[in-house]
Amino acid sequence: MKYTAKISAGLLALLMLGQSLSACGKQAADAADGTQAKPETETKAAEELRYLDTLESRDMEGFQYRIVAQHSETRPNFLISEEVTGEVVNDAIHTRDNALENRLNIELVRIPYADRGVLKSDVTKSLMANSDEYDLIITAFSDGINSMTTQNLLMDLTTIPHITLDSQYWNKSISDYMRFNGKQFFTSGPVSVSYLYTPTHVLVNRDLAKELQLPDMQELVMEGKWTIDMMASMMKDAAYDLNGDGNMKMPDDRFAAIWGHTFGNEMYLAAGLHAVQSDSSGNWTINIDDADSVDFILKCADLFSDKSKMLVFTGTNVDHYKVFTEGRLLFIDSTVANTIFYVRGMEQDFGILPIPVLNEGDPYLTECNTWLPSGIAVPITATDTERLGLIMETMAVYSYDYLLPAVAEKTLGKVSHTNTDYQILTMTFNNASFELNTIMDFGGSSQLLRSACFGAVKNFASSYEKIHDAAQKALDDFLAAADESD
Repeated sequence: MKYTAKISAGLLALLMLGQSLSACGKQAADAADGTQAKPETETKAAEELRYLDTLESRDMEGFQYRIVAQHSETRPNFLISEEVTGEVVNDAIHTRDNALENRLNIELVRIPYADRGVLKSDVTKSLMANSDEYDLIITAFSDGINSMTTQNLLMDLTTIPHITLDSQYWNKSISDYMRFNGKQFFTSGPVSVSYLYTPTHVLVNRDLAKELQLPDMQELVMEGKWTIDMMASMMKDAAYDLNGDGNMKMPDDRFAAIWGHTFGNEMYLAAGLHAVQSDSSGNWTINIDDADSVDFILKCADLFSDKSKMLVFTGTNVDHYKVFTEGRLLFIDSTVANTIFYVRGMEQDFGILPIPVLNEGDPYLTECNTWLPSGIAVPITATDTERLGLIMETMAVYSYDYLLPAVAEKTLGKVSHTNTDYQILTMTFNNASFELNTIMDFGGSSQLLRSACFGAVKNFASSYEKIHDAAQKALDDFLAAADESD
């Protein structure tokens, strides 16, 4: 079964409206469905315009809309420069913000925090004191949004008018899998600039792959054959003791892969698995010990536990990306952010691959990194939700139209080498998804799962049995918070 990447409507529309990505990207846009893009694009652009016209263009008389967000140059949510500089993402934020302020006659008040931990502490204290200081919160799911949710500090987004939580302007996987008792307390989408930096993928050194006489992996992707087994087979002969000392170590030798510690979670979601599910009676359980999950974990542990071939690292370590850019690594998993900021100036040729699937023909699913500041929520202290909802939805439309193509352009300009890179990058944007247990880590069950995928846990069943009750209680407490909220 062959897969082709469908480019999102907003991205195609802006291609035709003059925000060109690149020559190779435009060719890939046409190649994605084998037709000339212009007629379809013009139709979709018109649809976008019609939707914006359905939103009220109200004069809010200079209302100050207060956004608190984790923000830095590598984790942006606000302007990097107050001036238009020619840097594509920064200038797109200018365009988005100006359009929003002019349309609704509001003033955006930006409250940036470089440290997400300090943001979590300050915002939590403010909300617990019932202080009305913020209208929107943007920070990491796994270090902020998660704890604010369980402390009943966030508003149920389904009660806010105008917001279309299941539309293309917001991340649909959250509305599909993280709405409990009809309530949804957080979301994500291009309103957060960092959301567009969160999708994960695999980078491959194409020069090294050719040296090892490996098949064209991107061709396998487009044929629906990029599986966990296929990727593991590619690693078989990639590791090499370059200095001949008989001791495989980084950075002296060549490894098949270096994986981030969350890669196990990424493969789990790409396999179509969800750690938290409900039964026919509506009871929610953590099911990482069911047959499908256990089979998957054992399979991964068998394929990816050989430390003489691959390493697992925690955090974002520039040194590991340096090993890749210097040509001593076949594979490394990455986010869009890390690919932009750490894989630049690489002399050898490299390519973008999706997270591998479990079986041939499965759809490619992309887990978003939950530690980047892409979680979006409205504080429980917010007032006049009708006005706030109109601002949020209008901001979401402008963000989708301006920021998505800007981040794509920046990524392509820095790292993409072929039309297929473009198609696969577009695929990762279109299939960007979140998984609840990766966000909440109920009772440490998410950490256990990803460690077990790399063979770090010798007996997964008994290890999970030890934390099962605590994990289920943490999930029950989370659901109780949803029940108790107004």
